Amino acid sequence: MAASQAARKPALHEYDGAGDYDPDNYNFHIGAPHQKELLECSKIIESATLSLAKAPVDFRTSAFQYGREQGAEPVLSALAGFLSQEYQRPVDPENLMITAGASMAFTLVCTEFFCKYPGGGTPVVFVEHPTYFLVMNIAQDFGFHVEPIPTHVNGEIDFGQWAAVAGKIQHTTSPTSRPFKSMVYLVPTFRNPTGVTLTEETANKIHNFCVEQNLLIHCDDVYNILYYGEKPPVKLFPVGESNVISAGTFSKLLGPGLRVGWVEAPKEIISKLGSK
Repeated sequence: MAASQAARKPALHEYDGAGDYDPDNYNFHIGAPHQKELLECSKIIESATLSLAKAPVDFRTSAFQYGREQGAEPVLSALAGFLSQEYQRPVDPENLMITAGASMAFTLVCTEFFCKYPGGGTPVVFVEHPTYFLVMNIAQDFGFHVEPIPTHVNGEIDFGQWAAVAGKIQHTTSPTSRPFKSMVYLVPTFRNPTGVTLTEETANKIHNFCVEQNLLIHCDDVYNILYYGEKPPVKLFPVGESNVISAGTFSKLLGPGLRVGWVEAPKEIISKLGSK
């Protein structure tokens, strides 16, 4: 073995050797937690592991068993309590589902509500411009036509212009095909990459228009709990509505390596996503 190979440092994560991750500096380009925060995450996981070791046998063994489709009931109850406190409104465990992160949630929505209906023509997803780049990649991989939502210079959605564009796009749906005409993907709070938060007025206009047009709203609510200074509105869209899905993740709160997130949605949507 050559000396250079023997001295090679093993790649430990996505940004090893990429040149844009420096544990001595904060880098806002990649959206990854700093090494200091990840160290705190490791301490939390250590405490959780010790707690599991002291739990009853059923709890200890179930942690390593194939999971329940929606998620283990004690986990859902704990998550509901956490979200109820953070959102300052009741969250029902039956409206929650555990995922492997927000990207998995978006993938499930694409497959369950659009891609399983091949006779419906090319599905359309409306996205803010600019938006989270990986979502566009996922949508295009699933055969979606990605349509940008016009925005003002300050980053706020130009609702009037978007409604005019959305109204002209041909959607194919019927009782035997897709349950929704199209999907609207939004990061309502602290949108990646601009940091813009929708106003409640614009959110209400979007919601009312989507109800009228039978469009599914997929909210990437991964930043709602992360803020500095004045607390933002944690939920701009009514999750109890049949056309609103909220996806959250612990990737931003603890660490992306955990691969743990959740979906909050009406029971009928949770049931369909769980079946996948």
